[in-house]
Amino acid sequence: MIYFKSDASEVYAYESEEDYKKYGRHELKRISEIEAGLLANPPLTESEVNSIERKEKMTTGLIYTLRDEDYSISFTSKDALGILQVTAAFNTGLEKTTIHFENGTKLPITNIEFKDFSKWFNLERSKFF
Repeated sequence: MIYFKSDASEVYAYESEEDYKKYGRHELKRISEIEAGLLANPPLTESEVNSIERKEKMTTGLIYTLRDEDYSISFTSKDALGILQVTAAFNTGLEKTTIHFENGTKLPITNIEFKDFSKWFNLERSKFF
């Protein structure tokens, strides 16, 4: 395989020199396989790496202990929306429920326990921003 790039850094690959001569655009510049790979799959920027790491940490979450049992609580936007919905449900008289988190954790909780949990959840989630 031989590789070329355009002025716009688009990568082209040809099976052979003959294929390039027959089908190729002659204004292309020949490049190495390594350069072609880097152009086709550029390394992530620091900002992209940080964003991925942040999302992974939010999804993995932290341990919350309730009634001597540990639960891995994730902190995604969907989780925060779920907490708001549970808050509304407890405010209308619901006595207990199970909160389902995006990472698969299921937290059975009563309205009495929820106040401390909600405070913890919001404090820990705010650390991501």
